[in-house]
Amino acid sequence: MTILFDTDILAPVWCGRAIGTGIYYSAYHILLEMLKLEDLEVIVFSGTGQTGRLIYALKKRSLSSLKIWPTDIFSRGITCCEYYRFKSFEKYRKQFWPRFKRAIVKILMQKPLEKLESYKQRWFNTTNSFDIYFSPMYKIPDYIEKNKHIKKYVMLYDPVPLAMDDNIASFEDSWFMQLVHQVNKDDYYFTISDFAKNEFIRHIPALGEAQITVTHLAAGSCFDSDRNAWRNRAVREKYGIPQDKRYFLSLCTIEPRKNLVFAVKNFITFIKDNNITDLVFVLAGGHWAQFSAEISREISDFDNQNSIIIQTGYVDEEDLSPLYSNAECFVYVSKYEGFGLPPLEAMKCGTPVITSNAASLPEVVGDAGIMVDPYDDSALVKSYEDIYSDGELRKELSKKGIERAKQFSWKKCVDTMIEKFKE
Repeated sequence: MTILFDTDILAPVWCGRAIGTGIYYSAYHILLEMLKLEDLEVIVFSGTGQTGRLIYALKKRSLSSLKIWPTDIFSRGITCCEYYRFKSFEKYRKQFWPRFKRAIVKILMQKPLEKLESYKQRWFNTTNSFDIYFSPMYKIPDYIEKNKHIKKYVMLYDPVPLAMDDNIASFEDSWFMQLVHQVNKDDYYFTISDFAKNEFIRHIPALGEAQITVTHLAAGSCFDSDRNAWRNRAVREKYGIPQDKRYFLSLCTIEPRKNLVFAVKNFITFIKDNNITDLVFVLAGGHWAQFSAEISREISDFDNQNSIIIQTGYVDEEDLSPLYSNAECFVYVSKYEGFGLPPLEAMKCGTPVITSNAASLPEVVGDAGIMVDPYDDSALVKSYEDIYSDGELRKELSKKGIERAKQFSWKKCVDTMIEKFKE
């Protein structure tokens, strides 16, 4: 089989112009697994036409041996121009780009964009020999959607915007809603949990059950138990975590559905009620200013608790394993998740997990963690107490988590996709 793989989510990170997200890492691992298969030919391309950026990104990542579409001489000549334009933009951004930009605008004025789209359609019709098109994130380009002989597959992740009825208008112009509006009965879709599948079917009438296949995500190979004392000290120093204190960890984007106010408020209650002095709560994630204002409204004396709430901001990939591994537990009491990759990463590192019994999280964590109602304050405080005081419980959950994480792998994820392609 030959598959055309849309890399628009990957190229900006490879160029160093974006930060890797959960969707990026998922797409990247799916691509790596597909490249291992001898009976699958993978051709990469940019669905938005930024082939120059893709070529530049592949060279920068030493992946230039990958096949790139388009492959005919005429369009590759154009993409070479795009590549040098992009390379020049990176190197001579201030001096060279303004003049080059004016030249491009002049060309575009002479050849209307509709003409360019017709050229794209013609290139695709005359140069493609693909069995399958796969997008790990974005909608299918129109000139590919029109080719009915190609089987098309798109990855659907969190159905969060569809479930947030009061905020749906704010997502209307997003890449996610563009994808949702394109969903039809002829194409096929993958999603990341049974919960997500049921939610997408519930919210999108055009989507039939036979069209959407569940393929679970996995923790990356970089996640493993790492309790090296030297690395632990270095990571603590880098992110401002006191060397002489134990810590609970939460790692996520800081937004309302992640329920961090609930987690932090009950942590402070637990600390005060038990006179704990050797424990802090580490929050890894962005948007701290907005969250700080929200939690200050919930906890009147929050400003006096800054010494026990450590906010790290973005955590570099190489620091994640030691950060997970040396935590007393990982706290993830989200109200709504399409999958829940951080708890799986924590379990793979052997860290006990406290999570909520909502949405897809029971599907991921199973009986390997402590489950609480994401609205039950006393249940969460009790879980904190159990984890903090019971070393045997921590060992048991650590062992269960490592075994549970083995049930998820990127090979399994891609094998499920390949089975569906062949079917």
